Amino acid sequence: MVRNRTSIEARMKETEQLRKWINNRNEAESRLKEDQQELDNVEGRIRSLTKDAWKGMLLSTIDRMTEDLRTEQSQLEGKKQKQKIADRFIMEMRRAVADQVCPVCGQEISTEITQNLQKKINGSGDEFAGLTERERIQLDEVNEALINAKRLTEDVHDLKGQIKLLEDQQEKLIVNIRTYRSDIAEYKEDITRYSNDEGEDDVLSLTKKHSKIERDIDLLATGIQKEKEELEKLKKRKQTVSDTLDRNSGGMDYRLAQRQYEMCDLLYKIFDESKSQYREQLKKNVEKDASNLFRQLSADKDYVGLKINDNYGLEIVHRSGRTVPGRSSGYEHIVALSLIGALHKNAPLQGPIIIDSPFGRLDPENKENIVSTLPSMAEQVILLAYNGEIAPEVARRKLGGNLNHEHNLERITSMHTEIM
Repeated sequence: MVRNRTSIEARMKETEQLRKWINNRNEAESRLKEDQQELDNVEGRIRSLTKDAWKGMLLSTIDRMTEDLRTEQSQLEGKKQKQKIADRFIMEMRRAVADQVCPVCGQEISTEITQNLQKKINGSGDEFAGLTERERIQLDEVNEALINAKRLTEDVHDLKGQIKLLEDQQEKLIVNIRTYRSDIAEYKEDITRYSNDEGEDDVLSLTKKHSKIERDIDLLATGIQKEKEELEKLKKRKQTVSDTLDRNSGGMDYRLAQRQYEMCDLLYKIFDESKSQYREQLKKNVEKDASNLFRQLSADKDYVGLKINDNYGLEIVHRSGRTVPGRSSGYEHIVALSLIGALHKNAPLQGPIIIDSPFGRLDPENKENIVSTLPSMAEQVILLAYNGEIAPEVARRKLGGNLNHEHNLERITSMHTEIM
């Protein structure tokens, strides 16, 4: 289970950037969908509001009409106000005539002045007649028309404000959508380039798998701890029984058997530790030889070697010291050839290396590097290559005197091939 966790952690490390691209693309696609729906809604509201846009074309006409109505309103209101003032003045003159006292200074007025005032009062009917019935109706109509014009003007200005806000929102959404589409295209390109034909669901499921294994390991660790505690109790009971037997049996035979047991246990631990040290040393040797072969095979000088991870897989090491998170199918091929050569060099028994179709996904420079390196991988290498994988003259030139034989294979049936 721990090895499985280590394997998943190695895969998570290798695909960390790939998973980030996939998650970023999914997030961008989700936001794109939301903004596209919002844009459709905003454009629908703009279309609905522009149905009343014709009102805006009448705004200048309404302004002129409003100005004319206000002029007419001012004239009628002035005439109405003039009548009110005249009525108050006539009322004061009538009181003065009746009381024969000036309402301003309080002095008595003569009969002659009283008669003149009465003439003026009698003649004021035509001069201060006020609004006619028709003019009063006209004033009411003017006031109502001004109220309607104000309401229509406010509606037009409010409509323009709403459309302006929606157009600003529309422009922002369009910019966002273009940005999301550009980001999505870039993420897809990166994902395609580095996915190595891996399924996205498999890559994204690594986190869930890792969490599940962590939970299982925790449960297992809890169980192991309980077993250790129980084992400790049993050891104490065993020691108690052993001490009792030692006292009752005289002790000689038992102590001899105990020393023999301890000797066997010590030998077992020495052998187990030696095995671990041999495995680690062999791992270092394989890693070193694989790195040497990899540098000979690789055309990319930024890649300086290989590293064996905890799951005994090989990772490419960049000259910066970091491991390369993703690699192409061609470099998968080169890493595999490096491992084959390193394992062969460190094997107790060595034989020929047989390689089938090693050039399929490689560029010309890497192909030439592989051909040049083959003689150093083993004393005998049998290379099976299809027509077109590598030019025969290139292979002959690179191998030189190391090329012993060339044979052509002819496929007779699916189960039968002959050496020509």
